[in-house]
Amino acid sequence: MTVMRTLWMAALTLLSILANGQNDPLFSHYMFNPSYYNPGWLGDVQSSFAVVQYRSQWVGYSTTLDGDGGAPTSQLMSFAIPVNGFLKTAGLNIVNDQVGAETIMKAQVAIAYATHFEKGTLSFGLAPGLVSRTLDGSRFRPENPGDPVIPTGRETQAKPDAQVGVFYSTFSGFFGGVSMDHILSPSLIRIDATNAQSQGKLLPVYYFHGGKKMSLNRDTELTPTFLLRSTAGGYSMDVSGVLNYRSTMWTGLSYRSAESIVLLIGYSFLENKELKVGYSFDYVVQNQEAKRPTSHEIFIRYDLPSLILGGRKAVKTPRFSF
Repeated sequence: MTVMRTLWMAALTLLSILANGQNDPLFSHYMFNPSYYNPGWLGDVQSSFAVVQYRSQWVGYSTTLDGDGGAPTSQLMSFAIPVNGFLKTAGLNIVNDQVGAETIMKAQVAIAYATHFEKGTLSFGLAPGLVSRTLDGSRFRPENPGDPVIPTGRETQAKPDAQVGVFYSTFSGFFGGVSMDHILSPSLIRIDATNAQSQGKLLPVYYFHGGKKMSLNRDTELTPTFLLRSTAGGYSMDVSGVLNYRSTMWTGLSYRSAESIVLLIGYSFLENKELKVGYSFDYVVQNQEAKRPTSHEIFIRYDLPSLILGGRKAVKTPRFSF
C-alpha cells in the first residue's frame, strides 16, 4: 500500500466522526506554519526559522451585560532548527489563547525524524509539552456575589500533554499529513454553567492537511491547500489558494466552513528574502448573530539558514568546500 493511500485512509477515518464546532485556536496562516498542527511537518524543514503570529478574532465584540470585551485573541510563537544526527529537526511551539475570563497556554518541544523514498519523504513527529488553563475570577458575573466556588482572583492549573503526527511530501509537489493533539486528554479546572467548579477535559483534536505546489510559469507558483480539524464533537475545515510571485510577494483566498472568507497578502524582505510578513483579513459570512464580522491576523517569519544544531552549514569557496 502506498504512503499517500495510507494517509487518505486515515483522513476518511477522521471524517467518520465529524460534526460542527471549534476547539483549539484557529490561525488563517496555517499553510505557512504547519508545525503548530503537525510536528511531523518539521521533518520536511530545510533551514531554521522563527515565527510569530497574532490573531484578533471578532474585533469589536462586546458582552450584553456591560460590554466588557470577550473577543478571542491568540498568539503563537514557533521555532525550528535542523539537527545534524539521527533526528531531522527540533522545534518549539508556544500558544496563548484568551477567551473572556479563560486563558489557555500550551508549550511543546517537538522532534521529527524523516526517511526518504523513491518519490518523496516520510516524516514522523512527536511534541510533548504542558498545557495550562487560567481563570480570572474578577471577570465573572455571578448571580450570587461571594459565591465561594468562583475564584476571587486568578487561578491556574497545568497538566502534561502531547501531540504526534505523520507528514509525507513528494518531489512532484504533493504533500499531506495526519496528526493528533491532546493525546493525554488533560483535565483542567473550569467553571461550568451552574457556577460549579469541575474538571473539563481537553478532548483529542485530529488534523488532516494537504495540498500541492504548482508552477504556473517561470515567476508564479500556485499552492492550493486545506486543513481539517476534528474532535468527537466538532469539526471545521479551511480550503485555500495562495499565489506566490517570484518568491517575493503573495496573495490568496481561503474559506472556513460555516464561518468566514479570508484574504491573505504578504511580502518577503531583505536581500535573500529571510524576513516574511503577512496579513489576513477574515470576514464572517455565516452565523454572524453571536459574533462580530471581522478578524485580523499578523504573520512574521525570519529564516536562519546557517543555523544547524550539532553541525554547521558548508562554506563554499572557488577552490574547496568545508
